[in-house]
Amino acid sequence: MTYLSVRPECLLPHALGWMQPTVQEVEAVIEKTGLNKTQVAQMLGLQPRQVRRWTEAGKPIDIPYSAWAILCVEAELGVIWKQHSG
Repeated sequence: MTYLSVRPECLLPHALGWMQPTVQEVEAVIEKTGLNKTQVAQMLGLQPRQVRRWTEAGKPIDIPYSAWAILCVEAELGVIWKQHSG
């Protein structure tokens, strides 16, 4: 199992400065969900190739905030869009 290390700025509400996760962070969160990439794609209503793109080394990450937020909930990292500042 991958050690789950996600930068705090990747777990912020979008309006409070959310930053795109890295390939490694996406991989770790997917692994923590217990789902494979095909299952993640089905859950999010996407094609499996889209999820694979988020986990390809050397490619720019462009995971939508909404998809990332759902993955974070599934991985039990919290409901990131409801966090408050201060």
